[in-house]
Amino acid sequence: MKMSWFSRILLVVSMLLINACCTKEYQVCEGLDTIKSISFVNFTANELDSVYLISYELNTNFQAKIDSIQLDSIVPITSNNYKAILHNDLNHHADYMLFIKSSSSTYTISDFSIMQESCQQCGEKNYNYSYLISVAVNSVLQTNLGNPPQIVIEQ
Repeated sequence: MKMSWFSRILLVVSMLLINACCTKEYQVCEGLDTIKSISFVNFTANELDSVYLISYELNTNFQAKIDSIQLDSIVPITSNNYKAILHNDLNHHADYMLFIKSSSSTYTISDFSIMQESCQQCGEKNYNYSYLISVAVNSVLQTNLGNPPQIVIEQ
């Protein structure tokens, strides 16, 4: 069966359009509105022996406690940098306080800023997702949180 030149052009154009549609096939469009890890910069392993994360009801000035957990999954990245992998994600529905027992240091985590975006992966219809723009640590705004987002606590 011979193809006419019109059929060949139509086939090539169709393939290009399908390929263009799928250029964002591996774009991550969800799950970017929560914090799954916390980086600790310029700390020692001994300092991070007992670290607690306390959650508070949003906008209660850290007065209405929800829960507290000890961070038990803190792994070394370099000799003085560590990462805590969180079992429960931090999100914009609460405020948090990080307490480092060895130095009696407290870090507040609040003011999550979330933005809505539209996404269309190949073959799917558009849908909205949320992603984290910034968060305040001790009232200092952190932006460029990475993908997936993480908070940096610096000593």
